[in-house]
Amino acid sequence: MRFTNFGTVCRHFLIFGLTALMIFPAAPSAALFAQQAQASARGSSAKGDLDGQPSNSTDSIDESAPPIIEQGAQSGSRRGQEDPVVANAQVSNQRVGIDVNKVLRLSLRDAVVMALEKNLDIADQRFNVQKAEYDLFSAQGVYDPSFSSTVNFNSSTRPVFFIFSGAAGNSIKTDTVTYNFGIQKLISSGGSFTLDFNNNRVSTDSIGDTLNPRFGSSILFQIRQPLMRNLKIDQARRSIHLSKRRLDISDIQFRQTAINIINQVQNAYWDLVFALQDERIRREAVDLAVVQYRNNKRRIEAGDLAPIELVQSEVQIQTRKEAVIQALQGVSTAENRLKNLILNDPKAEEWVYRIEPTESVEFVPQSYNLEDALALALKNRPEFESLRQQAQINQLDIKYFREQTKPQLDLIGSYQTQGASGTATPAAFSQPTSNAATIQQLTTFNQLITAVNRLTGQNISLFPVPPLIERPSANTISERFLGGQFRNWANLFGNDFRGYSFGVQISIPFSNQTAKANLGRALAESRQLDLQQKRLVQSVQMEVRNALQSLESARQRIESARAARLQAEVQLNGEMQRYAAGLTQNFFVLERQNQLSAAKGSEIRAITDYNKAVADLQRVLSTTLESAGIKLAPNQPSELPEVPSGFTFGLTKSKQSK
Repeated sequence: MRFTNFGTVCRHFLIFGLTALMIFPAAPSAALFAQQAQASARGSSAKGDLDGQPSNSTDSIDESAPPIIEQGAQSGSRRGQEDPVVANAQVSNQRVGIDVNKVLRLSLRDAVVMALEKNLDIADQRFNVQKAEYDLFSAQGVYDPSFSSTVNFNSSTRPVFFIFSGAAGNSIKTDTVTYNFGIQKLISSGGSFTLDFNNNRVSTDSIGDTLNPRFGSSILFQIRQPLMRNLKIDQARRSIHLSKRRLDISDIQFRQTAINIINQVQNAYWDLVFALQDERIRREAVDLAVVQYRNNKRRIEAGDLAPIELVQSEVQIQTRKEAVIQALQGVSTAENRLKNLILNDPKAEEWVYRIEPTESVEFVPQSYNLEDALALALKNRPEFESLRQQAQINQLDIKYFREQTKPQLDLIGSYQTQGASGTATPAAFSQPTSNAATIQQLTTFNQLITAVNRLTGQNISLFPVPPLIERPSANTISERFLGGQFRNWANLFGNDFRGYSFGVQISIPFSNQTAKANLGRALAESRQLDLQQKRLVQSVQMEVRNALQSLESARQRIESARAARLQAEVQLNGEMQRYAAGLTQNFFVLERQNQLSAAKGSEIRAITDYNKAVADLQRVLSTTLESAGIKLAPNQPSELPEVPSGFTFGLTKSKQSK
């Protein structure tokens, strides 16, 4: 019995001794873990709360704070060597294609302005606006007057055998110089007119012409005006109106493209802000793991902790190091995406710069009412203006095709004046001739005419034939026709030899099926546009509701994430104190550190998501440009623009488009 009691007493002393060894030697480590808890608190509250309030934050650890582990560092210094686990814990900030020494500090507005000036999608859409403007000028060119001219010289020699041909032999040579001018033009009432000024000079060796050379001129004015079809609108006017509407649509599309690009820039900017903050949080987690590793190593050296606990710390360092590498990849992805939106040259110098956002991660509450937001979206959205322009185009088509179903009834008229002049030739019969055959032919024909007259005198039913009249002499031609080209034009503008005509021309198709089918199609398209407008209203309403809900959800996430982060900080501090007192294990300390890092990342993500939700809501309400302080002022040229040599900022709109 005594032996049994003695064994029991020994066991009690052994348990008491082991307990004393576990508690009292750990006292120095408790002070170190208190320092670690204070360092964690400093790292969490270095820059204040994310919404601007002075509280524990997810910003970086205060670099001005004293070293977290002084004794461990001094111990390593004394040994003259550094622990390889600690030495390899940090991840280099070097990235592919980036010079970390070159920094581009960029605010959100700077990024937006750079995108408007250099973004390739905006530049492409800007050229679409210019192309639409050129299309309008091209359509208006149908009313430009057209000038035509013909200058021609013609020389011909033809054989003749007729007795009255005037040929001195068996051929006549004629030289003709023609110089004609004309103007044709469409008029805005659907009609057209032409003005022709024709001139010629004719010289010949025929003895039958009294003027040789002879000048002739004429002015002919013709007009055609529709009275039914094409009176209210024709193809030319339809093309001009369509080009105006399409120019307006291209302006609307440019505005929509600018809004979308700005929204993408805003989202990319906040994604980069989050990526940089996430990288910083991951590096802080590595620092905490290193602190825990050093503390554990010191306790193992002091015999207070089992060596297996150090392996667990090493694993945690490597795990968090991997998270830093992944965060660094996220920084590169977000930064390249932003650069792709704000740069227009793949060889631009800014590609090697490290972007440093200057906007702080702040929570600025926004308040929107559903009814007001819906009214604002219905008023501002470019899609509704584009749909209105399409409806106007449809009304133009209906008007034009209805006009084409009418009969064609045109009023036509013309007015002409003529002039002539030349050099008089000698009388044919007052001069001797050496052509005996011609004289004999003329004598024989005169005898034949005399015989016919005798027959008619005997009451034979024949047409009376007058006797052959000799060729008049030169002095029988009026003086007003004797002269050259200027005499010809004087007679022309004297308006003594004029003529005019007027009338109507009608064309009635039997079926006109093509015009009726086109009209029916335009009416069907009008009903389709009504349905598209209803669908667009419903779609915009859905987008507004979703955007407001996303904004509210992001706000609630911020509140929840902030509370979770504060609780994680308290839990970590408590867990570290318990670990210093020997009441918990290393595993739970590392787990609390991971939870704090995750809570910090969630809070940063919630705030950046809130800012992105604000940007998305501005896009849905089409207030992005106004919120960013951007104004796109339209340019209204009065003449055909020059081909641009570079990018221009703003819209281009013809002053005839309203």
